[in-house]
Amino acid sequence: MTSEVMESNAEASPAAFLSYCQLDNKTSPSLSSRFEYRPDIDGLRAIAVLAVIGFHAFPEAVRGGFVGVDVFFVISGYLISGIILKSLDERSFSLSGFYSRRIRRIFPALILVLSACLIAGWTFLFADEYKHLGLHAAGGSVFASNFLLWSEAGYFDQASTTKPLLHLWSLGIEEQFYLAWPLLLLVLYRIGSRCVPWAIAGIAFSSFLAGAITVDSNPVAAFYSPAPRLWEFLAGTALAARSDRIDRFFGTRSRNLRSAVGIAFIATAIFVFDTEYAFPGWWALLPVGGAFLVISAGAGQGANRTLLSTPLLVGIGLISYPLYLWHWPLISFAYIAESGHPGVVLRSMAVAASLFAAWLTYRFVETPVRHGPNPRVPLRLVALVLTVGGAGFLVSHLDGIPTRGSLQAQHFDLEKIGKERLASMRAGFCHFHLPEDTLARRAIGDCLALDDHRKNILIVGDSHAFDLRTSLSQAYPEVNFLQVTGSGCTPIESLYTDRTDRCGDIVRHVKYGYKDLTALDGVILSAKWSRNFRLLAEDIAHFRSLGVRVAVFGPTFEFTGDVPKILARQPSHKPNVMLVSYLRESPLKLDSEMENFFKSIGVSYVSKIRNLCADGICPALDDTRQLLVIDYGHWSVEGAKHYGSLFRKHRVLEKWLQAADD
Repeated sequence: MTSEVMESNAEASPAAFLSYCQLDNKTSPSLSSRFEYRPDIDGLRAIAVLAVIGFHAFPEAVRGGFVGVDVFFVISGYLISGIILKSLDERSFSLSGFYSRRIRRIFPALILVLSACLIAGWTFLFADEYKHLGLHAAGGSVFASNFLLWSEAGYFDQASTTKPLLHLWSLGIEEQFYLAWPLLLLVLYRIGSRCVPWAIAGIAFSSFLAGAITVDSNPVAAFYSPAPRLWEFLAGTALAARSDRIDRFFGTRSRNLRSAVGIAFIATAIFVFDTEYAFPGWWALLPVGGAFLVISAGAGQGANRTLLSTPLLVGIGLISYPLYLWHWPLISFAYIAESGHPGVVLRSMAVAASLFAAWLTYRFVETPVRHGPNPRVPLRLVALVLTVGGAGFLVSHLDGIPTRGSLQAQHFDLEKIGKERLASMRAGFCHFHLPEDTLARRAIGDCLALDDHRKNILIVGDSHAFDLRTSLSQAYPEVNFLQVTGSGCTPIESLYTDRTDRCGDIVRHVKYGYKDLTALDGVILSAKWSRNFRLLAEDIAHFRSLGVRVAVFGPTFEFTGDVPKILARQPSHKPNVMLVSYLRESPLKLDSEMENFFKSIGVSYVSKIRNLCADGICPALDDTRQLLVIDYGHWSVEGAKHYGSLFRKHRVLEKWLQAADD
């Protein structure tokens, strides 16, 4: 029966489609012969894991190395689906046997890495860091890291470099595929194996479409959800199910070309892509398509034989799984130890150590357990991984066990400093700290009340704008500083298209709903700016059209890690001088760009960095060693006072108002 006849019959009745599915109970007569060991696939694994390691250790050189994960997914789909399809074809498939093999393959190295991270964290991490590590160990033990990271993503999320188990998100997606896909294939085979390719195509198309749609509207979901990645596994599955059709489509003579083009696609993605690309989605077609072409070319063809089958790459491919597990914790701990500022030598040492640890794991843990004869091993491994995960959960539940006597910033009363800052924030009615804090739910109180006896200046923006309000109100008691700020709320209306968005609510209320806007003496816009600052011009134009003065205060200087932790890990008798090497460069560059832009359009601009820093030193402690910066860049109450005195010294407010009057 031709496909045309099948399609017409399928339209006539579901029963006809079912009968078509059951016409042939073999996926391919040559299926068994296609699943012998292929050294080139181990070589492709090596390319994938080296790309990921390069991205993590040397992101400035291997900008798109994150696509190595997508190459892994294609390989996984090909190999795992091939094993399942072959067994189904031979009527020898067993779910218990399949899952037992997966447990032997995956669990030993995972248990070792999770345990090592918890042990290292006990010694080297602060309580809050150890608490997060414990939670991630628990999530990793049940392969839910992608969902955990998805739930954490947001303004208050930790920097990725301080999460030693961040990389387990991809293992979570892979194991979720392993869990569901065999069950679905078993169901499809019972319906009729002839429909397996059609089911694969339909699911893959839906998955790709989901990724292409959500990558712009919800990039975090697109990245961590298994649905937008499923098609990458199914690209490999399609090869496993119908590689003979691929040869007929492209022609067997094209294998050398497929190999070369596939390698070129993958290399282009690795060295051209960067984190600014909307990924996955359409861009994922390049690495996934490259992996598809390479695998379809066959073991003895072109670059598959001359490059991917070389002993070095095959050797790295054999240890690629433990290498993937070990490399990121070692690199992450290097970032943590150096407060986000590890040198190239230290990062290189972490990579070398991960290679050695991976070989030891493969040789003495993974291989013996994987091929051991004891049938009870899978159950013991499940018990072990749940025990390690339970230990992680306990660490998280106990808030990182702050009494364990490990590294602590004991010379700062961080709890007291945090409470003072929170009290000054006026959270819930002047500063919108939580997602449910909206203007519709909270009374603004006197946050926007005018004072007839003082100048009235409104400060709008995020938590850095709140810091600025505290600072200026201390420095200029003769001015009434009004406040509407929200955590993570850049004061640019076009960033918030959702009418229920907390941040958009703030900006729109100030622009259109605040009845005393035109009675103000000025509006200050402040935030943790990014390169979208040019969008602010439209908002400024609106204020100016109403005759309202506007000043933009630039980015705050930032450090690569939390200042108290940097000082605890890197003690110095000249802390402010020492901290110079931990200043982030991006705010310094952004400050210069913003100043040039706003001057070019005639908008008053105040550089925080130029007014608060001198001779390259941005003080995080005062002369009495009081803490001025409580984390990477937010100010303590004492810090706000200190920086306010510098603003007053440089007459920033006077210069702005005088320039506006002129």
